[in-house]
Amino acid sequence: MVFHTTVVPELLENELDESVNARTTSLSSFKELGPLDLVHLVKSSSKSSKPIGTYYYASCIDTSSSAAVAAYLTTLISTLGEEQHWLNRTAHWKTQSAICCSYNAFSRVDVRVLIKIPGSVESYIVDDRGDKRPATDAIWTETYLSAMVRSLLFADNENYSFITCWRRLNPLQTPELTERFFESFEALFFRGPGLGCVSEVQNATIVNNYLVDAFIKFVKITGKYEEAISVLSRLAKIDSDVLAITARVMLQNNDEVKAVQVMGNGILANPRDYNLLELQADYCAGKGKLEWALDCAIRAVNSAPAEFLPWARLVKIYTKMGNYEQALLTLNSCPMSTAKEIDLTKVPQPQSVLFPLPTDGVLKEIWNDDKPESVTSYDQSLLKLPAPTLKSTFAKAYELLTEIVSHIGWDALLKYRSNVFVMEEEYRKEKRVVRNNSIGTLKSANGILAKPDEVKDKRSTEEEEESLKLKEEEEAEADKMKTKRLCERWLDNLFMVLYEDLRVYTVWRAEYVHYQSQQMEYKKHSLDWEALGMVAWRLRHEDEAADAFHHALEQRFSNRVMWKLLEYYEHKGDNANILDAVVKLFAWNHRWYNEFSPKLITALRNLVAAEGATKIASKIEAKYAPDSIVELMDSALKDLTTFKAIGTDS
Repeated sequence: MVFHTTVVPELLENELDESVNARTTSLSSFKELGPLDLVHLVKSSSKSSKPIGTYYYASCIDTSSSAAVAAYLTTLISTLGEEQHWLNRTAHWKTQSAICCSYNAFSRVDVRVLIKIPGSVESYIVDDRGDKRPATDAIWTETYLSAMVRSLLFADNENYSFITCWRRLNPLQTPELTERFFESFEALFFRGPGLGCVSEVQNATIVNNYLVDAFIKFVKITGKYEEAISVLSRLAKIDSDVLAITARVMLQNNDEVKAVQVMGNGILANPRDYNLLELQADYCAGKGKLEWALDCAIRAVNSAPAEFLPWARLVKIYTKMGNYEQALLTLNSCPMSTAKEIDLTKVPQPQSVLFPLPTDGVLKEIWNDDKPESVTSYDQSLLKLPAPTLKSTFAKAYELLTEIVSHIGWDALLKYRSNVFVMEEEYRKEKRVVRNNSIGTLKSANGILAKPDEVKDKRSTEEEEESLKLKEEEEAEADKMKTKRLCERWLDNLFMVLYEDLRVYTVWRAEYVHYQSQQMEYKKHSLDWEALGMVAWRLRHEDEAADAFHHALEQRFSNRVMWKLLEYYEHKGDNANILDAVVKLFAWNHRWYNEFSPKLITALRNLVAAEGATKIASKIEAKYAPDSIVELMDSALKDLTTFKAIGTDS
């Protein structure tokens, strides 16, 4: 995709080289994929007595060789020019040097290329002790693949949305680049577990790790399924566990017959391969074969009882089967893990920030965010709801819980909850009964404790019968308690989180209906609409969520809201609105130096497959001309043509 090259964001340092020095200090703290690439520039001016340092973050610079990195820096220096704005004044700044730092997640070193003007280029690696040494060809291969994995996995990841001055480059501009990725992936595949894995996976394996996650996403974006399966077939000859990845890729390509054969053969060879069993359970559930899916899911859980994902799949299947008590019990048994901290460099607060506007790819309705708000205040309580703060397995478990409540409602959920879990009042009552029985006493009808002999002497026959009845009821309750389980504290907390979401949603819908019945305008701040929409979305009321999102966008554009609407339109198969959302998100991303979004590329690819590139281009031209967003979208469509995506030959 052809984007502007003369405009980049920059952060101004307080002290020269503080960003590079902070990165060097932080190297020993990086645990997994490492931070984004760092580009640092040293500039001088005739109006200033000392040079200044500026920097920004990037993904994915071509780090396959020192020459490729040097070419990027040289182009950057030449296109920036000398006239740059800092501190509200114009000065002629001349770049003295530029350095690019890219973290090699395989060897745990930082690879750096330094250009000095005029003329010299130096490349080296820095380890976690700060020592420098030359970079080998093997190191460059690892560095390239590390950068590709970060680019693919960080691009649409909300955990990195807070990073300012991040330029996301497009790593997929020519088919030749895909060949390099496949070659590097195959060469380093068995070292993938060393990169780490998502927090929902207990331990990284050759099937579950960041390298495989990036590979799956890469294949989906490029559509290079044949090449991917060819690579995986060679790897499967070394380790049969690779068959689980092969089956996933085949299913992603809608090649179900071959995928089923691969899953079947793989499970016959290794009946305890939980990855294949869980994948097969998902496939069977999707085909409505819930009994088959249940069998596969139970076997997957038995094969990997410490892994969250097989348990989560089992919860989903019980929910689909309407066995909500078992779904809750299974959810309660899920092994939980906390979210991992991302690798970041702790850099001092910059002196100032420069966000120059690009001159192309403009969509005025997105960029002109100066529409006055109709309401001046917003509801702070909506921003303090606990659900958005959930991370890792707890966020996934909450999704499972909301799926259950969407089927049966809150009251029925509480009923099932009391049937399978010991409630606090029941627990206290059981302890009281056990304590009473252990000291050889019975509780009389009026609650006074007495020794059995004294009771016999003093009670009438009626009182004895009533006492015996009470004892039988208590014993029956005790027997019932033995079949129940204690609710895990984290799940108990999720019930409270769910209650808060449901309370907010119920009040909002009641108010909304009331205002409509009175033919009164229901006014909310755009942030309120956005928060309410997110509540409805979490509770799986998609239509109500979309309505709230539309109200929010009427007041101001929000890329977060538009992403949710894109997901909503894709679920509905609404191609017209999908295209509108894709164009607006392309414009927003372009404004913030984002040249690469796997989600947007996939959405555009699906549109082109459904309607053809020519028709899509015509629709964009008809609606958005003469805005320069048309040229931006034409460039995106050409990228799909380069990779021979379905629909580009129409």
